[in-house]
Amino acid sequence: MTIFVSTTWHGEGRTDLDDVLARMEGLDIDGIELGSTHAFRSDLAAVIGRRVRGRIMTHNFFPPAVDDR
Repeated sequence: MTIFVSTTWHGEGRTDLDDVLARMEGLDIDGIELGSTHAFRSDLAAVIGRRVRGRIMTHNFFPPAVDDR
């Protein structure tokens, strides 16, 4: 069985992807789904490259929009 965990698990509203991925480090999982509840960051690719060591899936609303009103 393959196990992915979504980054949307952490809190309500807009969250910081770097913070969420840091909290997920060390989990015994096969990959991460990049969710839709994160605040825009201009360095998202760098954050993902620094934090994710497994497989990645993206939610249909990832990456977040610059203006998410």
